Amino acid sequence: MIKNVPSEFPTSHHLFMLIIISIRIDLLLNTVNNHVRFVALLDFCPIFIEAIQIFTTLLRYKSEWYGRALVTADRYYPSTKICHVCGYKNKTLQLSHRRWQCPECGIRHDRDINASINLRNIGLSRVGTTRINACGECHDGGMGKTSVYELSPVEAGSLAFYKAG
Repeated sequence: MIKNVPSEFPTSHHLFMLIIISIRIDLLLNTVNNHVRFVALLDFCPIFIEAIQIFTTLLRYKSEWYGRALVTADRYYPSTKICHVCGYKNKTLQLSHRRWQCPECGIRHDRDINASINLRNIGLSRVGTTRINACGECHDGGMGKTSVYELSPVEAGSLAFYKAG
């Protein structure tokens, strides 16, 4: 447990990053903005914004340092509104709707599970299989550059993410 937050805050971030990175998986970061809960929290806790920025910066840094891929989905990417089976975008879906049925393929979705599958699919489609060492050398002996991507809203809305290929 962290007792002295101001002095232990950076240390705890670095330790947490090392734990995440040491799992040896590539990561997908989605900057979600839940309008009701998030804004209410920010009004009462302005340090929360800084903590998220520090967390994201450290995660990017540690990912590059340890040769992990970090894919970020744009905050406006409609991960909950897109059917992970057929790619249909439900433009009428409201925040209060927790479950919905795709009119194209008929599958029923839990909003959160559907979003996580869509985000996983983005991560899998954007990350290559070559691992990169901290010094920039690939495991196959060649030189490579770190796999860190940012998805624009236009790219993120593309159906290319939902088709195997």
